[in-house]
Amino acid sequence: MYFGDHPVSDRWGAHLEAQFRRTNGGLDPQQLRLRPAVNFTVNPHLMLTGGYAYVRTSRYGDYPAVAAFPENRFFEQA
Repeated sequence: MYFGDHPVSDRWGAHLEAQFRRTNGGLDPQQLRLRPAVNFTVNPHLMLTGGYAYVRTSRYGDYPAVAAFPENRFFEQA
């Protein structure tokens, strides 16, 4: 996993997040999650973030999904 906020100026910055999940002792893929975003600092107590999320879930477990499937969405947080 990686989570990082990287300032570009006093108020603007980049948020980068990546998670690579595996199962069966690390041998089988489980999920890939990427979330790049833009941060805006309103004041020292409030940061707004908006970005894009890509999640790819693979077949795993005793009752797996029919096939691996991707998810694409936008997100926001405060």
